[in-house]
Amino acid sequence: MHKAIIFGETAVNPTRMLALADADPTEDHYNRLGSLAPVVGPLGLYFCYDVEMMGPGFIFKNGLLLDGLDLIPTYVAHDVDAGRQWDLKPELGRTAVERPCIVLVSNAYRIYGHWLVDMLPKLWLCQRFLGDLSSFSIIVPRGTPAWALSIMERFFGVTNILWHEINNEVLKLSSCVVPSLLHNDHYFHPRMNDFVSHLLAHPHVAAAAASARPAERLYITRRAFRDRSTSYSRTIANEEQVVDLMTEFGFTTIAPEELPWEEQIALFSRARIIVGESGSGLHNTIFSPADACVVCLNPENQLQMSIAALRDQIVINQVSPKRTVEASTSYVVDLGRLRRAVAAAIAATNPGRA
Repeated sequence: MHKAIIFGETAVNPTRMLALADADPTEDHYNRLGSLAPVVGPLGLYFCYDVEMMGPGFIFKNGLLLDGLDLIPTYVAHDVDAGRQWDLKPELGRTAVERPCIVLVSNAYRIYGHWLVDMLPKLWLCQRFLGDLSSFSIIVPRGTPAWALSIMERFFGVTNILWHEINNEVLKLSSCVVPSLLHNDHYFHPRMNDFVSHLLAHPHVAAAAASARPAERLYITRRAFRDRSTSYSRTIANEEQVVDLMTEFGFTTIAPEELPWEEQIALFSRARIIVGESGSGLHNTIFSPADACVVCLNPENQLQMSIAALRDQIVINQVSPKRTVEASTSYVVDLGRLRRAVAAAIAATNPGRA
């Protein structure tokens, strides 16, 4: 087993934060996270031989987990150490795989945001430095969403899938390539911008951009997604009033999951102000330009700030009071503070213009 280093370690930039007055401690916490500028370690490709793969992409050699910040985020590693990673089942039967494989998929393989910032960049890294991947099988868990398979095929030409029944088998791999994440704990290596540029220049995106009507101001709603999701548990209780306020400011409301991926990329690539609740839908701002401003409602972690730091964007966080009942969390957005946040975003991106 050895690691071929492709990108050396580098420091990341802090996020350009705009803090609202009268922030509560939670909002202040997330604003302070934006000031962090850690070092991201070297990234590359791990070439592994005679290993076992359990669950979604966990590689073991002689019973030891292949670990590192460029492979497994710290919070996932903590779950593994604590025995909370339910899909690690060493008692399962073994299935031998002789063909060379690429171990692409990792935790949360049903969630769009993780495909966007974790798995698709790993696929891009393999294609960029291994070239034609037709001699490899791409290991994908059974149950991977159809949209993820479609993106891999339409944007990366991948059809050579090896299905993994993660609940029923452990794979014994004669040889495999395990690409690094392009981040350490979701602080992005600057070369993640190369992945973004690759997609922005893709012919499907160029065609969508040529036919789509640009919108400089986007509001990202997840209402339709909530209605059919079995995992998404956050709700904006007063979203109708939020949408009315966005309309007053000239925003276009979109539900990204209802659009083809190339249209999503094209829309976000020309947006200057984007407002939405924290989560996968808002992470598409990775395609938005430098100096765009993102108003992040109810951040759950630092990922949106890390995307902004990568893309040289501005972030305004707004934390709302929340009410949790069983597994569902409901937020009531303070419309007065949201109005101030949008006004600040307009001033930051278009000085002198309302």
